[in-house]
Amino acid sequence: MTSGLRADVTMMFEQPHVSIDMAIELATQVQGLAKEHGVKLRAYDVSKDHMEAVKAHRGVLGDIAGIYGAVRQESGLPYEIDNPKPPSG
Repeated sequence: MTSGLRADVTMMFEQPHVSIDMAIELATQVQGLAKEHGVKLRAYDVSKDHMEAVKAHRGVLGDIAGIYGAVRQESGLPYEIDNPKPPSG
């Protein structure tokens, strides 16, 4: 995550592999069903916040993989970096 590779990979494609709009819509539906049954899904709340950050940063071209960039931003790092380095190892 600190390399920025995942956040920048989403920039390489013209169309998202998994549209951030579709992901947000699905998360909203799941949250609605959970609420109807008195269940709290905190992971969906956190994930949806990250998805909204991706949407704000990339717009309709946002991809679910952009969550890495959103978490980087939340941690005080830039969403993407200029020269991503492949993971070592």
